[in-house]
Amino acid sequence: MILDAKEVISDVDKYMEIIEKEGIILQKDGKKIAKIVPIRKRRRDNTEEVLKAIKELTGIAKELNMDADAVREERILGSD
Repeated sequence: MILDAKEVISDVDKYMEIIEKEGIILQKDGKKIAKIVPIRKRRRDNTEEVLKAIKELTGIAKELNMDADAVREERILGSD
């Protein structure tokens, strides 16, 4: 949504809901001058889950007696 800067500045409370949902572009004298965007919510940190999955996959490769090169080749070429 493009709005006149003076209008938004004079009544910020009126536009807060719009800013939270989609953001706005401010214009002055018909020229776009700024963009106000909502702060994105932080994504859930899934580092622990990713590390667990990597360890499990590493374990599978070891059980199959595969080294890193064999795993890479398998991933690139696929299995026959």
